[in-house]
Amino acid sequence: MKAEEARPVAGIECVAFLVIALASCATAPPVTNMPQITVGNYPQSEKFDLKVDLQLSEELRSAIWHIDTVGVIQLGMQLTHNAETVAGLLFADVAVTQGATAPPMESVDAILIPRLIYAEQISPPLTFSWSQRPVLLTVILEWTLKSRNGNLIWVDTVEGKSNTAYASVGDVIRVLDNLFRESFRSISSAQAIKEFATRKRTEQRERL
Repeated sequence: MKAEEARPVAGIECVAFLVIALASCATAPPVTNMPQITVGNYPQSEKFDLKVDLQLSEELRSAIWHIDTVGVIQLGMQLTHNAETVAGLLFADVAVTQGATAPPMESVDAILIPRLIYAEQISPPLTFSWSQRPVLLTVILEWTLKSRNGNLIWVDTVEGKSNTAYASVGDVIRVLDNLFRESFRSISSAQAIKEFATRKRTEQRERL
C-alpha cells in the first residue's frame, strides 16, 4: 500500500523536471556574435576647441537588444565604440570615462553623455505570413553636454531606423549607421556648443 502511494509523487517530480527544462530552453535566446561596427565616412567638420569627458555609463555599456530573427545583440559595445568615434571627430580632446569616475573637474571644459532611450523591434499583428511581415527597427539615443559644474549646455535626441521584411544583421548595421550619422550632424551643427566653446576660449585669453 505504501509503494502505491509513492508512485504519483515520482510522476509529479518527472513532470516538474520537464516543465523546468522546457522553460529554461525557452528563456535562452541565442547571442549573435556580431563584429564591432565602425560607422565611417563622416563629412568634414571643424572640431570644437573643447576638452570633454565622454561619460559612458554601465547602463549604456551593458545594453543588449533582442531581435526575433537575429538573436541577442550586444548593443552596448556598438554604441560606446561609435560614441567614442564621433566625439573624437568633433572635439579637440576627449577623455573617456565609465560614468562614475569622471576626471578632475579642472581637466575638462564639459561633460558629454550619450544615453540609450530605447531599442525596439515593431512588427504588425500576425495577419501576414512570417516572410511578409514588415519590421521596423529603431534605436533612440540622447546626447547631453554639460558644463563642469553641471549646467546644461545642449541636449538632443537622435534615432536610427530600418524598415525591412525580415530583420537581419545588415539591418542592425543600417540602424547604427543612421543613428551615428544623425548624431554627428546634430552635434556638429549645435549652435549652443559653438557659443560655449567661444566663451571658454575668450575666458582663457582674458586670464592670460
